[in-house]
Amino acid sequence: MNRIFTLLFFTIISLSPLWSQPGGLDISFATGGVFRGMYSDLHESPHDVVVLPSKKLLVIFSGYPEGNLDQCVTRLNEDGSVDSTFAEGGLYYHSNPLGSELAYDLEVLDDGSMIMAGSYSEDLASSAFMMIKLSSEGIPDSTFGVNGIMIHEIDEGQDYIQSIAIAEDGKIVAGGNTHYPGLVWRRNVVARYHANGEPDLLFGNNGIFIWQENETYNSTESIALAEDGSIYAAGHAHPSGAYRPSLYKVKADGSGLDSTFANDGQALAPATGRGFGMTVHPNGNILVTHEAGAVSGTDLGITAFHPDGSVNLDFGNEGVFTIDNGSSDIGKDIVVQPDGKILVCAESGAGFADNQFLTVRCDENGVLDTSWGDNGKVVTQPANADFSFPNAIAVQPHDGKVLVTGVGAFFSSGGNEVVVVRYGNEIDADMDGFFLGIDDCDDMDAGINPDAVEIPNNGIDEDCDGMDLLVGVDESTLSLQFQVYPNPARDMLFIDYNASVLKPQLIEIMDYTGKRLQLIEGQAESSSIAIQLDALPSGLLVLAIHMDRGVAVKKIVKE
Repeated sequence: MNRIFTLLFFTIISLSPLWSQPGGLDISFATGGVFRGMYSDLHESPHDVVVLPSKKLLVIFSGYPEGNLDQCVTRLNEDGSVDSTFAEGGLYYHSNPLGSELAYDLEVLDDGSMIMAGSYSEDLASSAFMMIKLSSEGIPDSTFGVNGIMIHEIDEGQDYIQSIAIAEDGKIVAGGNTHYPGLVWRRNVVARYHANGEPDLLFGNNGIFIWQENETYNSTESIALAEDGSIYAAGHAHPSGAYRPSLYKVKADGSGLDSTFANDGQALAPATGRGFGMTVHPNGNILVTHEAGAVSGTDLGITAFHPDGSVNLDFGNEGVFTIDNGSSDIGKDIVVQPDGKILVCAESGAGFADNQFLTVRCDENGVLDTSWGDNGKVVTQPANADFSFPNAIAVQPHDGKVLVTGVGAFFSSGGNEVVVVRYGNEIDADMDGFFLGIDDCDDMDAGINPDAVEIPNNGIDEDCDGMDLLVGVDESTLSLQFQVYPNPARDMLFIDYNASVLKPQLIEIMDYTGKRLQLIEGQAESSSIAIQLDALPSGLLVLAIHMDRGVAVKKIVKE
């Protein structure tokens, strides 16, 4: 009996340390579970964090690397250290000596490139939509906009992108707000762009759809694409003297609001306050997180809407989940775990200078999940900051750990810093009794777990021991006949062999979980095969070289 090895650290992950518990600071990340980054002597304000397939992290923020406020993005390694191989020493920023820029959202494309979104200005009176496209290594993409930069003036006043989404055809949908020239009130905006950054003139009015021109304060803070191509836009409205969390559905062509959704395309939450984050739950609920007016101050709120825009009265209390942690709790961002549970990050405190990070978890029905942190909530003052507030939350897909990023104010250093906090977590999406990233190598299939019975020769590691059972293959003898170098490797890998004896038919490259990353056809007449590794994630990789004589297996490390 022979086995294909596809995992490495089973002795390490077989035990569940204290920092893996739901809501506990993950002390294996940065310093005591908290990353602090100060990229200038002034202030940084992060707004999004994204987990890459390589397990590295991207954090987008507004900062002052050269004295002016610029759009910035930094890349961190999985352990919370700065990845100095990204851009210039781990940081990309667009230098704008004429004015300021704000960064609000970041989306990563399938090829590893990324789009940053926010605003661009040259004076205090006006600003424009702005997007920057970078390669996976932080280099501006010259095929996008002008040298990687797209600037689009929506109106003569101030225009801000708050959120973007990428459609299956590569088009970019941007949502935000525009200030009417000369006045302080704001209108909702959704615009659509081709993959190269040019406005899609077939959408709305020359690529733009504006609504709520009613002399009040409106903003789209988060967008999501529906299956039919229409656009959900969440944020807040100001219809009758008070803010209301709002949800809209924009037609796929941008010609107007979808009148079949809620009240002529607009749904208001049964709460007062501003809305911010939105996500669509696998059960169909559209979830909007917001502040909810209370007797004293505001509570963290989540409202669940049906796909038709009506409030789901079975969620929480008559459609709204709330929790009171301080006199001022504001739900900022929301994410759904693989098991359907809902996580929200919020700023919480008695006022701006007293704010802290608050994370709360509930189930899909809006019932507080008391297994998270301290009876369903976790309050953190990152690295003992003087005050802080979060803006974004994400769940690491490979192990379920939770990331929250936001601002940390440290008076001793004289400014606001980029803060990323990582919490331990336990997720059992397939309910087989084993946790994602701890002891279950596939948490979406209950038939795959450490207690499962291994099925030979099917390419699946049913019992999560890091190998598929092979019968009748002399793996070790075959493997010794292949020379694989360099190891560790960075950009290129070479396989040498005796072509008169060995005839590779197919080379399969897998990651440490057994997931197939690449298939390469064998070269019958060659005695050497070169493989490009640029697009593959760092870490342990497994090469399965398939021949009519059996399968040779080689393990390499990609730097």
